Amino acid sequence: MIEISVKFSGGGTRSLAGKAPFPLTFSQDQMRRGAEFALATVKARTRQGIGSDDAPMLPLGVARHVKGRRLFKVAGYAAWKASKGLQPIRDMWGIGKGGHMLENATVRSVSATSAKMAFTARLARSKALTNENRTPFFSFSEKDQRDIVAWFSKEMQSVVENVSQSLQSRWRKTA
Repeated sequence: MIEISVKFSGGGTRSLAGKAPFPLTFSQDQMRRGAEFALATVKARTRQGIGSDDAPMLPLGVARHVKGRRLFKVAGYAAWKASKGLQPIRDMWGIGKGGHMLENATVRSVSATSAKMAFTARLARSKALTNENRTPFFSFSEKDQRDIVAWFSKEMQSVVENVSQSLQSRWRKTA
């Protein structure tokens, strides 16, 4: 199985001087949106032919065909992709059996502290694992990590603002 995940340690709820507890984690909906953002960053990078090391992925190979005793070089997958109007690079996008493999990557499970993303169809999982072994693409690159942390930081800021407003309204009521 090939999968990536976003996980936050800690969590739970705490109380402020015996008052009503407030959340210190994301809601499941916020975590789902964050996981969808994280997966979108991986897909966007991969569609550009960039691997999880922020470097271009290996080029598509030239196919070799043996006829009798002679070895012929045939155009290969890159030329075939170009003839179909696709980018002639390793971008996990093609119209072969199983369709566009990259479209098959989805958010599979979500909780308030973690989310898992993986390929859904068996054929896509097999193709993804083979390609991952050739040139890693389905994990977070340094740039992906910075973008994801920035997204979650912005989301956490809104959580803190909501908690702050809630506490201020409670304090006004008790004053």
